[in-house]
Amino acid sequence: MQISANIRAALLPLLLTCCVAVWGGAQQNNPPCGPLSAKHESMNCWLGEARRLLKGKKPESALLILRNMEKYSAGQPLLEGHRLSLLANVCWAKNKFDSCFTYAEASARIFLNIKHLAGASAAHKTMGAALIRKMTPDKAAPYLYKAIELADQAGLDSLKALPYMDLAYIAGQMGDQQKRRTFSRLAYDIAQKYKDHLISTVTGMSLAMGYIESSMLDSARMLAERTLREMQHNRQLMACSYYSLALWETAQGNWEAANRYYLKIKNDESIDAYHRTGFLQGYANFLQDRKLYRKAKPVYEDVMEQARNSGQTDLLYNVAIAYHPMLESMKDYKRAYEVAKYHILFHDSVYNIQVEEKVREINVKYETAEKERLLQVSKAELAEHTNQRNLLFGGFVLVGLLGLTVALRQRYRIKLADKMREQEAEIAQQKIERLHREQSYLALKSMVAGEEAERNRLAKELHDGLGGMLSGLKLTLTNRKLCISEADLQDTVKMVDKASAELRRIAQNMMPEALAKFGLLAALEDLCADLESLTGLQTTFQHYGLREPLPRSMALPLYRITQELLNNVVKHAGATEVILQLIRQDDALHLTIEDNGRGFQLEKALANGGSGLKNLQSRVDFLNGNIEFDSTPGAGTTVNITIPVPKEHDTLVYHR
Repeated sequence: MQISANIRAALLPLLLTCCVAVWGGAQQNNPPCGPLSAKHESMNCWLGEARRLLKGKKPESALLILRNMEKYSAGQPLLEGHRLSLLANVCWAKNKFDSCFTYAEASARIFLNIKHLAGASAAHKTMGAALIRKMTPDKAAPYLYKAIELADQAGLDSLKALPYMDLAYIAGQMGDQQKRRTFSRLAYDIAQKYKDHLISTVTGMSLAMGYIESSMLDSARMLAERTLREMQHNRQLMACSYYSLALWETAQGNWEAANRYYLKIKNDESIDAYHRTGFLQGYANFLQDRKLYRKAKPVYEDVMEQARNSGQTDLLYNVAIAYHPMLESMKDYKRAYEVAKYHILFHDSVYNIQVEEKVREINVKYETAEKERLLQVSKAELAEHTNQRNLLFGGFVLVGLLGLTVALRQRYRIKLADKMREQEAEIAQQKIERLHREQSYLALKSMVAGEEAERNRLAKELHDGLGGMLSGLKLTLTNRKLCISEADLQDTVKMVDKASAELRRIAQNMMPEALAKFGLLAALEDLCADLESLTGLQTTFQHYGLREPLPRSMALPLYRITQELLNNVVKHAGATEVILQLIRQDDALHLTIEDNGRGFQLEKALANGGSGLKNLQSRVDFLNGNIEFDSTPGAGTTVNITIPVPKEHDTLVYHR
């Protein structure tokens, strides 16, 4: 007996949400770690703390720890590999599967270089799982096979359970039930061998579904009941077993028994919202298959709301596939039209064309049904008045009804025209606002370009003009015998040397040579080195994932912004240490400058004029970025700047 297509469509988010606890690793209770340092014990302790936070659904806190660890993990490839692996887990928890794949791939390269086969196997498993969540299971299979191969080389059979389970899911999606049962059985046997009850339950659920698809109902029942007995202490995984039993009862035609299992899941408040969405979708599919549309509709709506709130876009897409045909059958064309649009948002371009045609068809049906309803109302009113009145007034009633119909149609046309005018006015207003933004951007761009051109001109004149004069003066003083003592002559030459050095420093600040020749990273490293040598301020520069070279239109403003912020630290903060970070993540650059100085009150600084802050804001606006200040008097200052990356520079390159 086959599981219906609707219920089968729910299996991906359901199985993967059941696997979250398994995939994330075991939770540990770590003692306080103390200050973060490059020592092996400190790094291991903070890695454990990041795992604990991630397990506790605090990915942002875990991300902060992992970013701070980067400067200490340099030169320690094993720790860096584990750090990148945890960053992949953070991206998974935030539904950022592209970034998850990128970090897992980087960790896999490190683990392979140092022959850490267990870490490389886990990283390949993560890459495969990320591709499945991106709805490209055909691309995931090679990474899963590689994970199994590496686990064999490491002699660690326990690492093969999860890749086998994902391969079972892919086989099920491809309709190959024999391979699905084979892979599920391999995963289940490994989990049983190593007494891993979490993986046993999830793989047992997958295996039971394979048995049901192949009409091996007795085997499916025994397996589902066994996993239920073993998981009495875990409500989440008990729900997985209830779901398997519900599918078994459905395959047997025992609708009421299946419904009782679904209700046990639905009414269990201890199951968190993230996991419940997958189970509830299966319940909604079950009700829909029984044509209990009015009961299925609120369940579908609940699933869609929870999926939107948790960012589960793949689940939204799966729900839309099953839900909008049901709404169409209920003649709720308006809601069907809204739900069907999720096809356009979450499917590939070829399928989008088909869905758009379906949406237009539903919209036409909705408008046709509305017109037929109005016509039926008019006919009913005509029939009622005709029965009540005599033939003498029948003609007048008919004329009145026809006039009412025309008036209603005219009123509808007027409302439609008013709505179209409102939309046109809104579009016109948006165009005006866009033009204003473009004009502001062009004005700012011209101002910045003019300022940089003037800086360049002055730097050249200082270097070529005044610099040459100082060099000539030095040559004259050393070659001619003047009526001054040798000591005075040497003092004069030293003053000329100092003046020349100061001139070069000013020219360098106005137009840094390293930026033009070697790019932004080299220029920032020179800037930090000069700042530390001139002021004694301890300066640390960290960067990660930045693609070089950036276009001059981005690199020069970023350099000026950094230069202004570091100058502010020297002039106003009274700090002894400053950290500069430049990180590329997803589609943005993140610039962070943090000092341990005296801090300040942002509102007070802006009220006192704050021209420097306004200049910074203008430069950030020029790059379409965002700037945030976090400062408390006596507790230092942190400035965070986020700059979007243009599409042509949209490839993340991991390098050390």
